[in-house]
Amino acid sequence: MQLDGVRFTPDKAGTYTVTITATDSRGSSANETRTIVVTESSGGNQGSSEGEPLSGGAIAGIVIAGVVVVAAAVVAVVLIRKKKSQ
Repeated sequence: MQLDGVRFTPDKAGTYTVTITATDSRGSSANETRTIVVTESSGGNQGSSEGEPLSGGAIAGIVIAGVVVVAAAVVAVVLIRKKKSQ
């Protein structure tokens, strides 16, 4: 499995659209698109302790990781269906 360009660090608060495309060795592909809303946090906190909000970058990273996992699952389903149909 190869992953390219899955890092996202927003420069400022705003709404971002991220599309992940996964393609298998046969050329079949699946897309997942997500909208990420990044808000400014007070205090510029790089880490998060219990009870403190996560920064926009941390939230964006979590969402993108989720999108990558979903895209990989979609590709796996496509491959399984193709194998069963052969």
